Amino acid sequence: MPTASIPVIDIAPLFAAPSSSRNTADEAIMRVAEQAGFFVARGLPEDIRIDAAARSELLRIFALPDSEIRKLWRRKFDPAHPNVYRGWFPLQTGHLTSKEGIDLGPDVAHGPAVLRSGDPLCEATPLPAAEALPGWRESVTTYYLAMERASAALMRSLARSLKIPSGYFDDFFNNGLSTLRLIRYPVRGDLQEAEQRHADLWVTRHGARAYIMGTPHVDSGFLTLLAQDDVGGLQAHHLNGQWLDVPPIQGTLAVNFGKVLERWCNGRIKATEHRVVGSGRERMSIPFFYEARVDAKIEPLPLDDANSFAPFLYGDHLWSTTTKFVEFQGMEGLRRPRHAAHKGALTVCPHRPPCAGCPRFGERGIAATARGALDALARAHGLPEVAVISGATAGFRHRARLAIRGRLGSPKVGLFELDSHRVVHIPNCSVQHPLINRAAAIVRRALVDARVTCYSDKAHLGLARYLQVVVERSSQTAQVVIVANCATPEPLAACLALIQERLGSDLHSLWFNANLERSNVILGPDFINWCGPESVVERFGGAAVHYPPGAFGQSNLDIAQRIVGHVRDQIPQGASVAEFYAGVGAIGLSILESVREIRLNEVSPQALKGLELGLARLDPKDRAKVSVFPGAAGAACSAAPGAQVVIADPPRRGLDPELTEHLSEHPPERFLYISCGLDSFLADASRLISRGKLRLGALSAFNFLPFTEHVETVARFERA
Repeated sequence: MPTASIPVIDIAPLFAAPSSSRNTADEAIMRVAEQAGFFVARGLPEDIRIDAAARSELLRIFALPDSEIRKLWRRKFDPAHPNVYRGWFPLQTGHLTSKEGIDLGPDVAHGPAVLRSGDPLCEATPLPAAEALPGWRESVTTYYLAMERASAALMRSLARSLKIPSGYFDDFFNNGLSTLRLIRYPVRGDLQEAEQRHADLWVTRHGARAYIMGTPHVDSGFLTLLAQDDVGGLQAHHLNGQWLDVPPIQGTLAVNFGKVLERWCNGRIKATEHRVVGSGRERMSIPFFYEARVDAKIEPLPLDDANSFAPFLYGDHLWSTTTKFVEFQGMEGLRRPRHAAHKGALTVCPHRPPCAGCPRFGERGIAATARGALDALARAHGLPEVAVISGATAGFRHRARLAIRGRLGSPKVGLFELDSHRVVHIPNCSVQHPLINRAAAIVRRALVDARVTCYSDKAHLGLARYLQVVVERSSQTAQVVIVANCATPEPLAACLALIQERLGSDLHSLWFNANLERSNVILGPDFINWCGPESVVERFGGAAVHYPPGAFGQSNLDIAQRIVGHVRDQIPQGASVAEFYAGVGAIGLSILESVREIRLNEVSPQALKGLELGLARLDPKDRAKVSVFPGAAGAACSAAPGAQVVIADPPRRGLDPELTEHLSEHPPERFLYISCGLDSFLADASRLISRGKLRLGALSAFNFLPFTEHVETVARFERA
């Protein structure tokens, strides 16, 4: 039988721009994935260090005294310890597998934001004291991040070969469960005991008798990257039946694929059985298991020949397979399947605390204090109990502004903690549209791969400051804005190119925004279009509404549409209307068909630009109905006289005092007030009725941002 061998592939092109060399590398990787399922990767970037010195730095942990190592033991080996999945597994004699080591989780690189209480798969990693191994934790972080980068590049290569978007897999691994394992295979001292228990302990290698150190198995997940020492002993089971040595070549990683990936790809990619054979020398090994996030839903890929299978959560699969290995046996009952979580109940948020974005997470309706204040106002004016209109509580946010902070190679993309500039990384935010989470993950990876620095508020240094993502409903694509501490996009060119490539068909448009000010203002005044259309387009039951990237927009579009419909129902057919704080025309353009004329007031240049885009696309008859009054609402009171219906949708601070004064003194037949700030609305309502010329006739509430204190109120005032 001809002797096969494990191929060596140069993966350097995977870390560069699209090219024929990258295509060649993609083809070579896929060819191996479909056949041998194992290869050796060379050509890693210089900043992904896997040389002997880098490995030795990580393996210093094995020099700790036993008393220190025992502190890291998992609960299986010390029932007093809380850690179940992460931590140290000591040598167990008499088994086919003979090894000891430690499993390190994603918190070693990404901190506590990736942890979840109540799930052993998401528990904290016990680590030796920093003074016991000076510099070791920093080295672990660097290596973990490097392996994530290499793994992501390989998964994107596979995606291209499968003819799906190159970034298709990215979101599955965002906030993933990847494990960095440090292993020592000692020279076996338990041969007699192991031989009595395992008839298959001895095998033939290179014509000589050798004992097993690692039982033959197939990795359960997606992708494994292994850094070996020069001892060797790793063997892969080839399709031809041979056990092939996986050569330990300096500066390379052994790569193999797991069962979930094989199933995901309809068997096209092979998960290959492998084992470790002893040589009479101690062997050190550093595998990195690239794992999806705990709640990643694995279902058939969009492939032409895809077979159907029942979707499952990756965390459930990982636990059921991991607990079959000797170092985890007996732990099966410590985690229950989470499969019911996909039925829509929101019970746990992985980012709380410290994320302050949803202070009432899981609570129904609007906040009790808001409900009480509105009901009191209704009673005072002889109105019935306020109706509260609610919608979806998951995936409802189509717009998000996220801060970017952190250090080079480990950015955090999320929200600030209360009263601080510390960012909480929120990769799996359940209230955001899934595409926002995907876009944020791709941007974060692009920042890492392009080595873009993050902004520091204290030093006023670093480039990446904020990310804005807006999802267009009709196309289900994302308008992405990168806000940076630089005047031009050139320093971010490589990053922007990666974002464009990896978002692929999910990208609506990509923008650069310069913000050089030392302040808490998120957006600068100027936007540079990198690619894509000039505005996101929405419809709320009328004409098209255009949102350039700098214009204010509604985050909960479904509730916004219901508010627009509610307002439309209260405007008489053929009325003359004036709208203050009109923005891009979300209300005004949506009611245009049913009114005789409408006067629109707005002060923001970006909103006026969006309004101009919407007006330009109207037919001449409808365009003739519209007059625009640019400037502050308080200075545009001249738009109100003669209007039967006045509409105002002010910012959180409420109405301009001049407008309040004008409306209370010269009331229209009907005034519709859409409020996003309850306190300012209550104060404005008191002023509007103070002269007795307006009365409150109707009051409704909309649960615009579930799980927060926010409530959107629509009040109808009528001439007394």
